Amino acid sequence: MRTRANVWIPDEPHLRVLLEEAADTLRRLPRAMAKPRLSSWPTVVRESMPLIAADTADGRGRLAPPTPGAIDRMDAVLFWLLVCDLEARRLVWARACCIPWRRLEDQDGRSHMTLRKVVNRGLDQIRRHLRANPSQLHGFRPRAEIG
Repeated sequence: MRTRANVWIPDEPHLRVLLEEAADTLRRLPRAMAKPRLSSWPTVVRESMPLIAADTADGRGRLAPPTPGAIDRMDAVLFWLLVCDLEARRLVWARACCIPWRRLEDQDGRSHMTLRKVVNRGLDQIRRHLRANPSQLHGFRPRAEIG
């Protein structure tokens, strides 16, 4: 999507892809590289590190390290989470980490429809923030150019 100033803003599906890529990049980071970055990441991301590490320690072998470009995009996307309210931030990040709706329902106690509304609210908050701060999209490309 382009705004009046012809600045590209990711649509909702593309924003989800960027968040999932950030979670995957975080999963692929060597521990030594992730450790110094932890203090600047949102709390919800820091708290998910043990879960992400457990996912990669299941005997399937070592994941390939992320590219420098993927790490740069991850850093930018993680800071976008800070514009969400805490409830939305937690759920947006959980979905980026591919946690199933059923598991989130069990942990949260609300229906998946309610949780989807919270996630959509968080994604809208991020998109509004990006529309107001297009400089934070430097280096990101529209979906047709990804790949």
